[in-house]
Amino acid sequence: MGRPIKKKFFANLNDSFQDQATGGTTGYGGEGVASYGTIVAGSGWSATPTVTVSPPDFAFDGAATATVQVHYKALTATTVPPAAKGSGYQIGDLLVQHNGATGTYAVWQVTKLRVVDVIISNQPASQNFDGGENLVWDSGVDDNWTSPTILFSVASTGNPNYDLGNGDRPYNVSSSTYGVWDGTVGGFPTLAPASLSITGGNNTPNNTDPSYNTRGNGDLRGHTGAPSVDNNGSGGTANFTYGIEELALVSAGDYTDFTSGAKTLDYSTGSGGTGATANIAYGLLSVDVLTPGRGYTSNTDALLGFSGGTGASATAVLTQAYDNGLRVTAYVVGGSSGVLGDIMKQEASHRYLVKTAQGQSQCTLVTTSTLTAGTMNLIATDSLNSTYFVTKLTAHRANLTQYTDGGSGFEYGVTDVAGWTINSATTGTVSISNV
Repeated sequence: MGRPIKKKFFANLNDSFQDQATGGTTGYGGEGVASYGTIVAGSGWSATPTVTVSPPDFAFDGAATATVQVHYKALTATTVPPAAKGSGYQIGDLLVQHNGATGTYAVWQVTKLRVVDVIISNQPASQNFDGGENLVWDSGVDDNWTSPTILFSVASTGNPNYDLGNGDRPYNVSSSTYGVWDGTVGGFPTLAPASLSITGGNNTPNNTDPSYNTRGNGDLRGHTGAPSVDNNGSGGTANFTYGIEELALVSAGDYTDFTSGAKTLDYSTGSGGTGATANIAYGLLSVDVLTPGRGYTSNTDALLGFSGGTGASATAVLTQAYDNGLRVTAYVVGGSSGVLGDIMKQEASHRYLVKTAQGQSQCTLVTTSTLTAGTMNLIATDSLNSTYFVTKLTAHRANLTQYTDGGSGFEYGVTDVAGWTINSATTGTVSISNV
């Protein structure tokens, strides 16, 4: 049969747990998982997903599935219900998650505020409020008001001075709108005003860009009521309380588990606001390999699966700690199909004793991908990336039959002979598939 192949090319005989002296029959091919890289965070989870590791292709003779510890990072935090905006916050405040997770918590910074309350003080200094005007803070007053605060239908004390009336909130609270201060518009961090003096116009319409706060119906953007230029009310002070509208991620944290539901945000540095919670979405950060497993044949063999979310992935890097054995597909006698196999012994230059998950028998090399009982195939690749069936193998030479064109033609004839290696193909030498 020519010079036999070295036993190191048989995966069952080069395993470090195998008795090399006797060359027993219990070894197996494939490798372990060394690490996972090329991390894609995915669209995010609200609760820790279930993680699965694919079992190895070599699912027999001691093969084992790798085990991992997955780490996650925070992606986004929103204060939409059931979260709460809290009160007393300011642009630039730093907050950390308080509950519902294990690990190093993320840090968030306040970039937008939502007005949650307005109290009017110093009313006796006001004048010319006839009743029914509106107090407005919008982009006409300051560009950072990206949605307006509109206090509808302010009350008046009437004659003689028409001061603001009805205590701290002399406006219709139920119909009023609390707007957003965007601290990035004027160059971050542009602080939101704690209080502002109320200024009025001179009863002249200015619908384009009024800088005063008192507005009649005709001066209120988007208002459909009858036109009015009753905008000369002035005096008094508006005192604003803000909750969180939007947060920016400062550091993503490192979590090993987390629960669903809104998370409490603890004040770290800044104004000392209270009561805010956020709905946090978490993505994939990294993957630690706890046990490498055995029997993997490629990085696509050791895929991670995640429940929920979309798009998260990590690419396996195999150990490559062992001499790779020849990769064969075999249909053993008594089996049911052609599956990945492990060479146990070379019987002749074209016949081998092969073991698969379906059993063990002698198998002969054939030139077809459609196998029958007692047959096997072994694939070689040339330097042009075209493939061949191996019909005979000796220590240094491989007999080849063309299989698939890699796009640049075949380096060898329909049937030919070439040197072989389990490393990359070069001109004159084919690479034989290995694991």
